[in-house]
Amino acid sequence: MKTRIKAVLAAGLLMVLGTTTANAALLSFDLNWSGESFGNNAVAVGTITLDDSILVNPGFNGLFSGYITSFSITVSGATSGNGTWTESNFDDIFWYTDTALDLTQELVGQPTSMDPWGTSLPGDTGGDFNMFANTIGAPMGTYYFQITTDFGAGDDLLLTSFRPADVPEPTTLALLGLGLVGVGLRRRKIF
Repeated sequence: MKTRIKAVLAAGLLMVLGTTTANAALLSFDLNWSGESFGNNAVAVGTITLDDSILVNPGFNGLFSGYITSFSITVSGATSGNGTWTESNFDDIFWYTDTALDLTQELVGQPTSMDPWGTSLPGDTGGDFNMFANTIGAPMGTYYFQITTDFGAGDDLLLTSFRPADVPEPTTLALLGLGLVGVGLRRRKIF
């Protein structure tokens, strides 16, 4: 009986460790842009998944460094350039910071050596996140943390949020699974 319990616990531990190791490097974020500070009603929402084992933090990361595993952006409310675009619609998507950012927290507003990350002021930024379109109609990076819809001819939007996505971590899911195994064993009166 004790051998069986030990085997179940060992299998559960391997599941936890295996799940954590396999997915530990992928970080997903939800992104928001707003045209409010520019006097327009355009908004954009996006998602990005970064490979933390490749991401340079602090430092510069371009699209071809492989740090992005998925990306999409949807623009709405703009006078032109509304729609959804993915990584393939951009020649480059880059992420830069001169100070290490805490990737478990909202990135916009974190301190850098200059103004907080996400600040779009001339010469005072300690970072940037932007994209450069290769598809007519897609949003185009036009300034630090700023995009303009319709390939640079539409409405201006500022990045307002770059936060970790609200999804359960693999470790949490594995622990839940291990707990359910324990409940099942308890119901069978193995413990």
